Amino acid sequence: MNDELLTMNYQLNIYHTKHNHKTCYNRESAISGFLNRSYKESPFASCLHSTLNSNTHRPSFIAHRSSLIVHHSKFIVFLLCLISTSLSAQTYTASPDLGNIKENLKSKFQKPFLINGGLSLNSVYTENWGEGATNPQPFSWIATGNINLTLFGVAMPFSFNYSNRKVQYSNPSFKFNRFALHPKYKAWTLHAGDLSTTFSPYTLNGFQYTGAGVEYNKGKWQAQILYGQFMKAVKEDSLITPSYRRLGWGTKAIYSTGGRKIGLSLFHAKDKAGSIPAPIRDKNAAIAPMEGTAFAVEGSYPVLKNLLVNFEYSTSILTKDLRLSGDTIINRASFFKQLVGSANSSTAIYHAIKAGFNYSLAQSAIGVNYERVDPGYQTLGAYYFTNDFESITANFAQNMLKGKITTSINAGIQKDDLNNAKQSRMQRLLLSGNVAIRPSQKLNIGLSYSNQQAYTFLRTGFEQINQVTPYQNLDTLNFTQLSQNAGLNCKYTLRQDKKQVQLISFNCNYMESANKKGEIIRLGDVTRFLNGNAGHTLTLSEIGFTVATGVNFSYNYAATISGITWGPTINLSKLFFKKILRTNCGLAYNTSSSLGKSISIFNLRGGASAVIAKKHNLNMSIVWQNKTSNELASTTYLTAMVGYAYSF
Repeated sequence: MNDELLTMNYQLNIYHTKHNHKTCYNRESAISGFLNRSYKESPFASCLHSTLNSNTHRPSFIAHRSSLIVHHSKFIVFLLCLISTSLSAQTYTASPDLGNIKENLKSKFQKPFLINGGLSLNSVYTENWGEGATNPQPFSWIATGNINLTLFGVAMPFSFNYSNRKVQYSNPSFKFNRFALHPKYKAWTLHAGDLSTTFSPYTLNGFQYTGAGVEYNKGKWQAQILYGQFMKAVKEDSLITPSYRRLGWGTKAIYSTGGRKIGLSLFHAKDKAGSIPAPIRDKNAAIAPMEGTAFAVEGSYPVLKNLLVNFEYSTSILTKDLRLSGDTIINRASFFKQLVGSANSSTAIYHAIKAGFNYSLAQSAIGVNYERVDPGYQTLGAYYFTNDFESITANFAQNMLKGKITTSINAGIQKDDLNNAKQSRMQRLLLSGNVAIRPSQKLNIGLSYSNQQAYTFLRTGFEQINQVTPYQNLDTLNFTQLSQNAGLNCKYTLRQDKKQVQLISFNCNYMESANKKGEIIRLGDVTRFLNGNAGHTLTLSEIGFTVATGVNFSYNYAATISGITWGPTINLSKLFFKKILRTNCGLAYNTSSSLGKSISIFNLRGGASAVIAKKHNLNMSIVWQNKTSNELASTTYLTAMVGYAYSF
């Protein structure tokens, strides 16, 4: 046999084992049979065993029915050594199953195009009557969709939400008409359109933007990169807060294995100073073009089997006014000038750190957390931020009485004025907890309390009751900062069997927002909200009939002014034609009073929906509302909506 020119036709499966090298030549393949060799042993095997990871016990290379023409046996040794060395360097990834390529391609070409998802179109008609009533856009429509398109194995999800109705929001970055495309192939995902991404609470935290991003998620690695417009240019007027056009980019990478994790995130954004004229109104005088860079390092490590240590450190470099000239930034920030881009007298550097540990044992869990955020810490990737505080807390969770009682408590201390710049310093006890009690299958009780500062979007429940169009209550970015809140909810099942289900419920929630200076809360610096409702629900399963009654109550106190709103509700629903047609109607009345003024609102609602062939959904609804006041003229609203939804 000529060693210089050797032709081999074979079906090859090479295995690696640290126990017996000879098995690589005569071990039966679990996939495609025996290794057929028509020539004497060469340095081929010894080269593989010298380079492959000795801990690898799976097929490292598979080739099917290939024809190899080699002009020199030394070239074989060199080439295979090179391939096997690269495989050894990447033993953390799964080996490609080349043996299934033919089958995979065949299946993809059999069904090269797949599509599923859902589309809906709703038409809305609104009308109102009363003194001074206007209705500039009586007809409108809303189209929404979630479509998942698969083309030759590549998934391309697409979602959209669009309406011809003009809707205004307090925050100009929020849009009602949104489109997004999310094509996916293996470990890669492309995001394009109107998006929202979260890296870290200190860098990029749920900010909506229009742009594109790429995400990689496979095995131990996760990575993201994005770019887009985070704020559009909005000129100053009497209703909307102006904003400069803001472009930004960000990236994040995480490596995790065996409970260990290390991650890095970076976000940079810059306003275009000439995108709008400078605001001139007093209330907008503080709005200026800004630029900022924020990065965070996070990690966790299991010190013991049930003991996990975690940390996160963040830095934000913020230039609050790009219009200022000069470069007076302190020397220690010079390292970051490439990331910051601009530095002047308004540039500042802020830091935040959060660390702690958690230990779990049987039915218990304990932990300690420390958090410190510099005064003035701000990132252009978050809507709201709480800064200038340092806190240390301990948490404890316990299941008792075979899961009938579950408790979690978080307690600690917090102080502010970290730079000793305020006239008074606040130091307070932090306390939050939740208790879930289930003494029987019929009764559930939940209690919660927290005095930790948090941003929330407040709703009393009457917003939904009195809503007449789908365009109301869309501004979910109108947050309120709370200083403490408490809640109680109870549910008791009176009867539950095949014939009927009957239960009663009670919910109550108290929230408070206070501007505390030292230990004093001055008159008008506190806001209180108390919301509650009680209800009864009866469902007759055999005839598909449900009746729900309830009473709602709301009390609010703000700036020394208080107001009360309360009222009853009743809702009926009935199934017809073997549960194909679902109908409902409801009555609601509520009255509110404040400073001698009273408003009464009566609502009448009705609707019907039908599912045909499991794919088509037809629906219609009508809302009639009458609003009367002791000081204003009566107003009547009518809204009718017809919609169609298709799932495929």
